[in-house]
Amino acid sequence: MTSFSDIKAALVAIGNDMKTALASSGGGGTSIAQVRNTDTSTNINGASWGDRPVNGITDFMDADFSLGTNGIICNFSGRVKATAHIGYTTIGARVSVNVGIAVAGVDQPVKGKSGYVRAASGHNEATGTAQQYITVLSGDEVTLRTFGEAVGTATVMDNGGCILLLERQ
Repeated sequence: MTSFSDIKAALVAIGNDMKTALASSGGGGTSIAQVRNTDTSTNINGASWGDRPVNGITDFMDADFSLGTNGIICNFSGRVKATAHIGYTTIGARVSVNVGIAVAGVDQPVKGKSGYVRAASGHNEATGTAQQYITVLSGDEVTLRTFGEAVGTATVMDNGGCILLLERQ
């Protein structure tokens, strides 16, 4: 079984490989931004969709982007491939946290609904991912949002395990 730490390291390595490949090819016209969380106390299993702070660690921040209040600000208008990934831990049974993407506070249609925690026999971690192409205006902040499908027990993000990645297209 692959550990969450191994998955996180692989995602960072993929991002590093992409950045190196782009730099060696003259840039290729694509720029990226990737941020991860340091917050491990905010309950992401809420009864309504809410922005989650994933801007504690900046892995990449090309000039087309800047760090926002909770996510990434786009310094251009155009199309972006957005990926939001959460890794979380809880002691509660049957917790299921959904993940989504918002642009300037407006929820986008694609949601990640694959996370589920049984909280039995040591199963108390899960992940979820949402990915889609979005259109942004200069100054728009793109954020990662979560919603508790099985609200009840407090659920927190794993340190560095929640990622918001934007790729300008």
